[in-house]
Amino acid sequence: MTSAELFFDLVFVFVVTQVTHAVGTHPGWVGLLKALLPMVIVWWMFSGFGWLTNAVRPHAAQVRLLLTLAMTGFFIMGLDVPYTFTPEG
Repeated sequence: MTSAELFFDLVFVFVVTQVTHAVGTHPGWVGLLKALLPMVIVWWMFSGFGWLTNAVRPHAAQVRLLLTLAMTGFFIMGLDVPYTFTPEG
């Protein structure tokens, strides 16, 4: 496992905590269902990039660059999770 893969895992943990925060601010079934949609998308993206880093080792500069760009997008998406179902989202 490379440091890039570990950083990607940390970004994933950040996004999961943001989803947990969204459920905490809107407790109940409606809040849980609203948080389930971003979580399903996040899990799908995480499993896809997990497969990618197992299939292609991120030692080449191009692969690391693409992984870094994906992590940046993933992080930005995590920042927006609490505002997903608000007018600002």
